[in-house]
Amino acid sequence: MRYARELLLFAAYSASIVGILLIPGLLLPSAKGVFFWGETNAIKAAAALLLVWLFNNRFCGKDLRYAGLRWDRASGADLAVGLAFGAAMIGSVFGMLLLVGGLRVTWRHPSAEMLWLVPVLIGIQGLQVCAEELLFRTFILRRLSEWMPVWSASLLWGGFFGFLHLLGGGNTAASIVGIVAAGIMLNLAYFVAGGSVWLPFGIHLAWNALQMHVFFSRRLFEVDYSGPAWLNGGGDPEASLISVAVVSIAALAMAWRLRAGYSARARVS
Repeated sequence: MRYARELLLFAAYSASIVGILLIPGLLLPSAKGVFFWGETNAIKAAAALLLVWLFNNRFCGKDLRYAGLRWDRASGADLAVGLAFGAAMIGSVFGMLLLVGGLRVTWRHPSAEMLWLVPVLIGIQGLQVCAEELLFRTFILRRLSEWMPVWSASLLWGGFFGFLHLLGGGNTAASIVGIVAAGIMLNLAYFVAGGSVWLPFGIHLAWNALQMHVFFSRRLFEVDYSGPAWLNGGGDPEASLISVAVVSIAALAMAWRLRAGYSARARVS
């Protein structure tokens, strides 16, 4: 009976994730622009927090610290390390693409208004990352780790993370491999931080924000991809072999750190 209840919980939570990520875009399919993007991301983040609260607090009788949503003395350090780690990852991809000739960029001398728009876009991107981290790390990953080893939970949930990106379309085989590896890496980061969301949140935010709004931003640079698509992603940096390699190495680094016993399990309550 207990296993049936847990499977039903998992299925209901997974279905809710699909709804939260897809429904806002389906309801307003023709709306475009920064404000629409900000509104939909805010809706997703609010819905994600409500979903975690319902399953974590109401259905399972836990408080939000159980899911990793807490702020303590180590949280700020986790966030800072995550931001630095994510920035180093995407910076490595950018630098290596430049080095091997798969990418050429030229500064566009953007206007002051355009430069002011960058932090706004990063803030809106943060809402999207917040929604995804609430949905994919926090409650359900902690719950999975009680049903199976953390390695199995990280692999299983990383695969589901990749599957949902398939539903969005426009992905290549390389980008899906990279997304699955990223999901596994972020899952492992959650456990490395002792079941805290701040380390994976920092990594995810730095990667997305710097990729979309700084290094590969056409608002700031003239971006020209050259060479084979397998090398530079054909216009999508995450689909490049270099990006897949960097993310995979990061996942291995997290696995090594977890295996080495770094995880501060005393923080998991």
